[in-house]
Amino acid sequence: MSYLIAIPCMTAVYLMVGKLGLSRVGFATFGLLLTVTFAGYEWFVPGVDALIAACIAMATANFSAWFIDAFLMQEVAEEELTQELIELQQKQRMGRFCSRLTHDFAVCPQDSVFAVGFINNNDWSALASALADMNASERQGFYANLNYSSISERALQEVINTHPKNADAHVLMGHVKLCLAKRLGLKPGARFEEPVALAIRQAFKHFNLALRLYPNDAEALCGLLMAKGFTGLSDEHVTNSLEQLLQAAPGHLHGVVAAARFLVLSPQQANGFVTLVETAVDGRCESTVAIAKIIAHIECMGLVENGVNNSQVIADVYEQLRCYKREADSLGKWQRGMSDNVVAYMLQLIGDAKESKHYLDRINGLVSPYPWQINSVQVH
Repeated sequence: MSYLIAIPCMTAVYLMVGKLGLSRVGFATFGLLLTVTFAGYEWFVPGVDALIAACIAMATANFSAWFIDAFLMQEVAEEELTQELIELQQKQRMGRFCSRLTHDFAVCPQDSVFAVGFINNNDWSALASALADMNASERQGFYANLNYSSISERALQEVINTHPKNADAHVLMGHVKLCLAKRLGLKPGARFEEPVALAIRQAFKHFNLALRLYPNDAEALCGLLMAKGFTGLSDEHVTNSLEQLLQAAPGHLHGVVAAARFLVLSPQQANGFVTLVETAVDGRCESTVAIAKIIAHIECMGLVENGVNNSQVIADVYEQLRCYKREADSLGKWQRGMSDNVVAYMLQLIGDAKESKHYLDRINGLVSPYPWQINSVQVH
């Protein structure tokens, strides 16, 4: 019979569809139905309609396989892209140089642990005397590294009750409350529950009380800057605090690092950040501008494709490095330690092993992801 040719045709369809990973029985049946239909309506010459039906079945199978593959590949690509974006965001959140907390869980309190004992033992006069003997750089290091989680809130409140017009006591309490808010779940831009809201309100209250007593208190301004950043206020609020801080204390590198954590999230924002620092410092402390530019490069390195190969970036880094070398002698010990850490980190990023070793030697061979720590302890 002429329609016996349908058997090898259906076999061909069956084998080909199997290779495509589709339903063999479904397409073989589809081809057979087409053959019967063509024969019933006498559309083609007997035998030829079986070949045509088989060809149509195979063409349909190929189209189906292509469509299914394209659809699945699009889904896989979108899923992989989404996963890559998530991993990139996580990497940036975890890996960005200034993305760490600027105190509390990320401190090395050896140089300031004495203060915790003074506060908890109600020996405020001894702590007040020690603070009075500190210069501006030492005060930055003290407030940046103090382990606020170890301070007794009740003991510090007794100090405030006894010395309500002492700005340092209010600054300390502001940081204690800010750390409490972070332990309770405070994150920049996130909605928070009432216990967090209460703690952050109290932090703002004490920083502002300190500023009422001394409007240009650098440590109160720095604390207020961090509170604004962690509360998720707009960039304008943070930049206003940074500008006020640097106008009062142009060498406040801790404030620059803390502000970068919130303000340098893109190359465009980095440019604005550097411009703000330059304007606020107004030539009074070029080392602050140099370190701010280097930090901006570090923060943007992971945001710009092939950033480490950008010759303009590398040239500017070395220009800022020369500026820092000229100004380093005017900085205090803590400021130099923090700056050396920042410089060593940047030099490692651009692959200058020889120059980075020079700065690594100054910080005991260890670059810390918490630049204000000066590497007193190793951070894992």
